[in-house]
Amino acid sequence: MSKQRAWRVLTHFVVVAVIASLIALPGQNARAKATNAHSAAIKHGGTVVINWGPKGSWTRNFNPFSNSPTDGTLELIYEPLLMFNQMKGGAVVPWLASKYAWSHGNKTLTFYLRPNVKWNDGKPFTSADVKFSFMLAKTNPGITCGDCWTFLSGISTPNKTTVVFNFKKVNTTLLYYLGRFDPVPQHVFANLDPVKATNPSPVATGPFKVGSFSSQVFTLVRNKYYWQKGKPYVDTLKFPAYTGNDSAQLAAVNGELDWAGLLIPDAQNTYAAKNPNNHFWFQGVGAPVSLWLNNSQAPFNNVHVRKAIALAINRAQIAKIAEYGYTDAGNAGFVQPQFSKKWGDSSVLKMLPAGGSASKAKTELSKAKGVDTSGTYKIEVVQGWTDWNTAAQLIANQLKGVGINATVEPLAFGDYVSHLQQGNFGMAISWMAAGPTPFYLYHDDFTKAEIPPAGGPAGALANFSRWSSPQLDGLISSYQKTSNVKQQVSIVKQAQKIIANAMPIVPLFAGGDLWNEYSTRHFVGWPSPSSPYDIGSPYNHPSNLDVILHIHLK
Repeated sequence: MSKQRAWRVLTHFVVVAVIASLIALPGQNARAKATNAHSAAIKHGGTVVINWGPKGSWTRNFNPFSNSPTDGTLELIYEPLLMFNQMKGGAVVPWLASKYAWSHGNKTLTFYLRPNVKWNDGKPFTSADVKFSFMLAKTNPGITCGDCWTFLSGISTPNKTTVVFNFKKVNTTLLYYLGRFDPVPQHVFANLDPVKATNPSPVATGPFKVGSFSSQVFTLVRNKYYWQKGKPYVDTLKFPAYTGNDSAQLAAVNGELDWAGLLIPDAQNTYAAKNPNNHFWFQGVGAPVSLWLNNSQAPFNNVHVRKAIALAINRAQIAKIAEYGYTDAGNAGFVQPQFSKKWGDSSVLKMLPAGGSASKAKTELSKAKGVDTSGTYKIEVVQGWTDWNTAAQLIANQLKGVGINATVEPLAFGDYVSHLQQGNFGMAISWMAAGPTPFYLYHDDFTKAEIPPAGGPAGALANFSRWSSPQLDGLISSYQKTSNVKQQVSIVKQAQKIIANAMPIVPLFAGGDLWNEYSTRHFVGWPSPSSPYDIGSPYNHPSNLDVILHIHLK
């Protein structure tokens, strides 16, 4: 089953130093003719039926700054300045910005916007919109830009297609955070509450705009003003709502879904073997999934209790049973599999036994002198997300074995997210951040700057554990100042040790962006093992934008 992937997470693999070469996009110079000829040979039209995972019913909220926007808002409707392609070694792909340049000792970053891009109401997209959007992030804590205003001194717009970001101190990692940001139209959002507005009829630059809408199904239709000539190839995207993983899986097996992000047990036999048009590709390169502990509440504010919980959990069993062996147990440094060889500290990677250890957990718990652990603690999960619900039940059983009583608390998606953001939880299974190196996870999920404000708004990715460390914050600052990879690796390994020794969050399993089922009954052009041009999971953005612009009628 799928998890709506934390909205801004899920962007990956940017090279944070100055990058000399860029990937050209369709419509540029000599490639334009070849691209147009290719487009003419492609069969246009059709309706793609998509399900990112059970949501129960739809709420009409297409605000990209919302904590829980409706599926498709990010990237299919709104678009970033740059794309970052994990499957192409971290390539920076120009998007709304055709190019960028660092200058003045990496204290100035200039984006050059594509001319003649329009919002879907026909009005021009300009540098004023980009500046306006980032100014919203400055005055609204709920709008995230990688803590960018800690480093920015200002933004200027010398002309309609140039945006200049000036830094008061160097932070090369901000190319990633600024580049992946989705601008909004000033002429619309100047009259809205940028965080609370539901934005039911969004004005954006992306390939699709809202068509019909009901609580059970909605459609996105082609944007006639889209700047990539001839794209999208398909006319309509249809999003039916499903109350649970079982009903969504049945729809996929029966050929009712063209693209899905579902956990299907034994997918080869239960899905692919049912029809030669049914295919799946679980890439396993996404963000880790973990047990978040609220460090602002007892007993989770005690490091020995947190370590005892981590030692009590049999992560290998969870990966095998809850995730059907499609992923591996996580590690104490939250280092994803693709990073372990280069960025992982061997002692941290081996710190937690995958099978857990009840005896070691009890020993650790005995060190929590004077801490009351006799209560019953809830493990919050999203209702209908069957793998996470199964994982939570396994965890509850494993904790009982060391004397900690826990119950599983399934919640509606909106309530679940709200509890994380407001700190109204004890334990919760949830996603983590992702990026081109482990740095981005450490920055977004463990730094003091990313702790949600008390009683205030928070982004979909934040330091929900409420834990922080001055030493870790110092390392994060050092990383931001250098583009030397050797130094960055050293810093990341030091950061891992701090996090592993504090254990503010308990790792469960790796590769949250796994699920990807697609049908070739009507459409072709999907990413696959033989054509791995991007991440295939429909809930992973911005890769879902790349995918939707590739597929077409067969």
